[in-house]
Amino acid sequence: MKIKRDKLLNDLQDFALRGNGVIIGSPGVGKTYLLRELRRNLETAEVPELFLPIDQLGDGTDETLKQELLLEENLIEFLKSISFSHGKGIILFDAFDAARNESTRKNFLKLIQCAIQELDKWNIIVTVRTYDATKSQELLDMFGNPDEEDIFEYQSNDILCRHFTIPPFSEDEILQVLGQIKCPQRIYFKGSQDFKKILATPFNLWLLEKIIKTSKELPDFSQIHSEVQLFQMFWQRRIKDARKELILNRIAQQMVEERSLSVKQGDIYENLELDKPQRKNALDHLLSEEILAKISSTGQRIAFSHNILFDYAISVLLIEDEPQKFKEFITEDPSRPLFLRPSLTYFFTRLWYYNLESFWHAFWHILPSNQSVHLRLVARLIPTSIIANEAREIKQLKPLIQKLQNREPIADEAITRLLQALRTLQIKREKPWIGFFDKTSKYLNTSFAWDMANLTTDILEKTTEPNIKDTCGRIGRRLLEWVWQERETNESDWYNRFGGHWAVPLVAKTYHTNIQESRALLEKVLQLTQEENFPIGFLTWLTDNVDKIWDHDPEFVALIYRSVFGHYETSNEEVSMGSYVLPMTSFRSQDYRMCQYRLIKHFPNFLRAEPLIATAAGIQSLNVFILIDNVIPFLTEKASLEDLVEVFNFRNKDAYFMEDGSYIWSARKSSDEPLEMAESIFLFIKELATSEESNPCLESLLDVFRDNVVVAFFWKKLLLIGSEFPKVFASRLFELCIAKPILVFSQVLIDGYSRLSLI
Repeated sequence: MKIKRDKLLNDLQDFALRGNGVIIGSPGVGKTYLLRELRRNLETAEVPELFLPIDQLGDGTDETLKQELLLEENLIEFLKSISFSHGKGIILFDAFDAARNESTRKNFLKLIQCAIQELDKWNIIVTVRTYDATKSQELLDMFGNPDEEDIFEYQSNDILCRHFTIPPFSEDEILQVLGQIKCPQRIYFKGSQDFKKILATPFNLWLLEKIIKTSKELPDFSQIHSEVQLFQMFWQRRIKDARKELILNRIAQQMVEERSLSVKQGDIYENLELDKPQRKNALDHLLSEEILAKISSTGQRIAFSHNILFDYAISVLLIEDEPQKFKEFITEDPSRPLFLRPSLTYFFTRLWYYNLESFWHAFWHILPSNQSVHLRLVARLIPTSIIANEAREIKQLKPLIQKLQNREPIADEAITRLLQALRTLQIKREKPWIGFFDKTSKYLNTSFAWDMANLTTDILEKTTEPNIKDTCGRIGRRLLEWVWQERETNESDWYNRFGGHWAVPLVAKTYHTNIQESRALLEKVLQLTQEENFPIGFLTWLTDNVDKIWDHDPEFVALIYRSVFGHYETSNEEVSMGSYVLPMTSFRSQDYRMCQYRLIKHFPNFLRAEPLIATAAGIQSLNVFILIDNVIPFLTEKASLEDLVEVFNFRNKDAYFMEDGSYIWSARKSSDEPLEMAESIFLFIKELATSEESNPCLESLLDVFRDNVVVAFFWKKLLLIGSEFPKVFASRLFELCIAKPILVFSQVLIDGYSRLSLI
């Protein structure tokens, strides 16, 4: 099969000609194939190039390189000696990830670094799997920062160097390949989304081709969700032969023992229970079927035709399902977790799909903390990633849930590692995981609660399904209830930070899923102000999310406004914030003012959603604010607030008036001040006044003023609005104009013409 990717190839050539860089891509995406095509283009363009396949160059030492490349001198010195008239040559180091032995990797890193530093006439290009690139910072550091001239579509956010990412096949390219290998396109369109994604990798299309060629009838691919399932079909059709498996087993063993991806052909026949014709026949078949390939300049070394075949073969041939045997295999050589990481991934994935019980047995066997460090590393990273990637039904997670229900400590460790894998891999499947969180949130632990809340929030923000939102709400309420319970007996500040940052917002965002329970839990946030040095973080996140609440319970939002503005925080105690990397400090009074600031910024939208309730909340909040800032500080020793209150009749009920000195301070302008809420209220009233329709809301708003206003500031502002629209307000505000406090006190004086126009 062959797909012309002319644009991709031209862009790759431009990338290589402009400087040093790294080519990355997922396993089997076609990095080596594209390098071969690139070499042809460079040859046509008469650009000098040297192709160095790392998987065929032994341990990377000078002596080995001389032997493999048939050189008489050091490779770097040889390349220095080459001269060309113009431009630069290109050196292509292919498959850096094939250097899985630590010493071999160091040798090639040293070689690449020397090439970059000493070969001014050459651009150095290295190909590597994406995963290995993210784990090889020493390699990436050699290639500087991303180039602004590089095309955006080939950039990966988590690779911080000059690089070029090989993209998977598009749907059109996949369909072209299916046509070439005479495979009906219906298998693609009937396949799962996972299957379609699998076929976007060229190597998997090669597997598909081999499967179809050896099948009498077209296999059913509709249940394929993992590359391992495709590999299993391939293995059964192309490899399942005793002599072939015997040869491959011997090759695999030799490779693992030598920590190499190739072996000498003569070595594989030692102690092999096959006669010469059988050996030759089996090996010839494996070579002709492109399972194996002869490599090196002399052709005396044997390797798998693709490193992915090596990885899968090890998982099938050498790693046993029995947990103790698996443990012994890993601990036999400390280098194996690194050298055989892809094989271990295939091994656990195969167990997941074909022997789930064995998967869990192996996982529980290697997870305990008393295991060797290398085994713990495998247990924490690989099986949990498999669970995160492959789980599609909650019943597959039953063994983990049962251990948690039984309060087995190992369950907390397992869930912690699993949730970390889910966060890292950014799993998109919502249903199985939100169901899993729903069950495990009944047995919370500080080791995994933070990650669970994070993941639940992420699912909530992406989902549109009501059932999933309901479940997110249930989880959020459990988290917050757990926080309140733990705070009663545990003084750790962890619960305050967790409760404020995660539990409160989650309950607020899912408030509608159970209004009664959500309100009961969030009301406790308001009660915290009664505690000395209460944790302000709870209030910070509640005030930040009031917009998620007022459509369902505007009265509670009004209570939040009254409570926040009804508390006066004077403490200047220093508060730690930020992180270990970026430590910062703030002060309690400053943090509390930020809570008020958030409510101020939310207020215009609250007002439009619930005009009457929001207006009452705004007036009540500002009554307190004005009293605290502008009245109480100026009271004489013998005076009380009650002494300043005047009662008058307005709209058939008692209304109240209190001197507040607003004629002095009301002209102040500040976007951060609570008075901004008053501006929103009066702007809204103006809009009602200019409406051509008779708006009953205006009448109700005046009743709200009558029932809630205390300070003079509001009465003066209302009269000013009335003077702008006398036709609307003359009859409505007549009683206010002639009320005794309005006539007597200077705070509410407006010019005579304006007053007269109202009267």
